[in-house]
Amino acid sequence: MNKKGFLSTSMVYSFFLVFLLLLLFIVADLINSRTLVSRISDEIKESIYSSSLSGFIINEYDSLGLVYHNNLLENSLNDNSYRYVGSNPNNYVCLGGNCSDENNLYRIIGVIDGKVKLIKNTASTSMAIDEFTSDYNYTALVNYLNTPNEGSYYTAISSYINLIAPTSWHIGGISELSSNNIEVYNAEMASSTVLREIGLMYISDYLSASDSSGNWLNDGSNSWFITKSVADIENASEEINEYYYINSQGTITRANITTSNNVRPVFYLKNSVTISGGNGTRNNPYLIGGK
Repeated sequence: MNKKGFLSTSMVYSFFLVFLLLLLFIVADLINSRTLVSRISDEIKESIYSSSLSGFIINEYDSLGLVYHNNLLENSLNDNSYRYVGSNPNNYVCLGGNCSDENNLYRIIGVIDGKVKLIKNTASTSMAIDEFTSDYNYTALVNYLNTPNEGSYYTAISSYINLIAPTSWHIGGISELSSNNIEVYNAEMASSTVLREIGLMYISDYLSASDSSGNWLNDGSNSWFITKSVADIENASEEINEYYYINSQGTITRANITTSNNVRPVFYLKNSVTISGGNGTRNNPYLIGGK
């Protein structure tokens, strides 16, 4: 046999074997990389879904499109809250297993005082504040929201009350509606409080949800705020039996307490409440659990 031919053939076989080994190494490396990426992805999902909803929102607020009201933000409420803004953010939450049921859908106002604040996506009822008194503590409205009576909202969600954090609601009202959100917020927060599980949105919640694209809290209906109208200091003894509400055109106005407007319940979740699925869209809302 020709030695040159033998060497040439051996070299071809050797190069071919090296090539095969290299190819196998590359394929194996790709498989391992995909497995690693898949594992990392699964671990990220598991981490998100085992974390608290409030922690997830705070950590991801920028990518989720929330506005952080710290001292660096222009026209900030300066309360370190994280708030959803715009015409239709992905802030849907499903409370319960049947997410196609509109009664189980809520939306996240934001993370305020470290807790996730939810509002019912649609009204639970339409009713007057009360027939006689504007003192929130004694109104038919607070009774409907917080008392386990037949037909009350509290009874309707009794299975999930253990997810709700009792909160001090500012119910003292404001004497003047300013066009400045910060002034409204400061006036609302300076008013007297009552400890309850469930309330309504503040005027400042509504104003803080607006941007150039619109305001998702305007659902095109007449809906009560928790904020009532009170007399100024000069007329402190005057009783004004009116509460503020948002009308179907998105304008904030006032009505007598005997007027029937929509009620969209609002509450804060305990910090231990976790995400078990979803991405916050209307068709795939966040699923929550934990106590």
